[in-house]
Amino acid sequence: MRKTVVFLLTLTLLLTSLGGAAFARASHYLKHYRVGLAAKGSNVMEISYSVEGTGIMAMIGAQKIVIEKKTGSAWTTQETLYGATNPEFYGNNRHAYAYAVTFTGVAGTTYRVTLTAYAANDSGSDTGTVVSTEVVCK
Repeated sequence: MRKTVVFLLTLTLLLTSLGGAAFARASHYLKHYRVGLAAKGSNVMEISYSVEGTGIMAMIGAQKIVIEKKTGSAWTTQETLYGATNPEFYGNNRHAYAYAVTFTGVAGTTYRVTLTAYAANDSGSDTGTVVSTEVVCK
């Protein structure tokens, strides 16, 4: 009984410490990937992500990041950022890669982001998507 309570408390603490991050598990190329969104103040929003491969990947990172804002009860795309035009979104010959990028939001507006993670090696490649939690810009 005591071990069960300790386990549940540990699990609860772990989950509550994750904040505005979302995680996903994946495939033969992608082991884990996550995306987080944070309101930094003064209308600055920070997107942070990490992608972990199943081994050393020739290329690993973010293929695409979609920034959405909530309008009423609907989500509309505000901007889409592509790895093809942002080479800093990827790492080469690595097991994992993490990066953060900011954008200017509007105070009081709710945002979320969708990460399309990417990993490739000589055997092939894969993508996976994960959506952040909703965050209000400050």
